[in-house]
Amino acid sequence: MSPEAASRLQALGVPVTPHKARQLTSQLLADTDLVLCMAREHRHWVVEHSPGHLRRAFTLREIATLLEHAPDVALPRDPADRLLRLSALAAAARPAVRMRDPRTYEVADPFGRDDRAFDLMSDEIVPAVDSLVSFLTR
Repeated sequence: MSPEAASRLQALGVPVTPHKARQLTSQLLADTDLVLCMAREHRHWVVEHSPGHLRRAFTLREIATLLEHAPDVALPRDPADRLLRLSALAAAARPAVRMRDPRTYEVADPFGRDDRAFDLMSDEIVPAVDSLVSFLTR
């Protein structure tokens, strides 16, 4: 994790632990109920390599927007069932929600850029995560 990203997490009170990025593979996807991507190209790769994830892969900002329009239903107590239900609700909302330009559902990639790019990334991620947490804990 870059020092710039770590400082944004620390400022939000999120513990910074060692992290090592790894390539997503079809094998990693095999047991995954929900895939959250930062960019459309990532989601496209997921669906291309695992068509069964068509209704279970979203960009982070896309799922946050879709869940704003999901019905107010009780979610299962089991975490795995909860994530399956979350993805089903978001996928069901897709046809009913008039999505803006798809690029607005991506998170800006700050890699190799200045502090403003990291601030923008944080400004895009935090509301989406807050929205997901709110939905999951209602």
